[in-house]
Amino acid sequence: LTVFGGVTFGELTVIAIFIVVHTQSVRWKKSTARIAATLSHKYQVWSRFKDC
Repeated sequence: LTVFGGVTFGELTVIAIFIVVHTQSVRWKKSTARIAATLSHKYQVWSRFKDC
């Protein structure tokens, strides 16, 4: 089944799956970076509190 100028439905499906997986990967990386930053900030605050 040819859709757009020689592109088959299967190729469009592969492209769509790639876009979805890539988007989820980027979201996951951003969320883990945010969690890591939060934990490091918490550790810094705790270490400053202990020094007082």
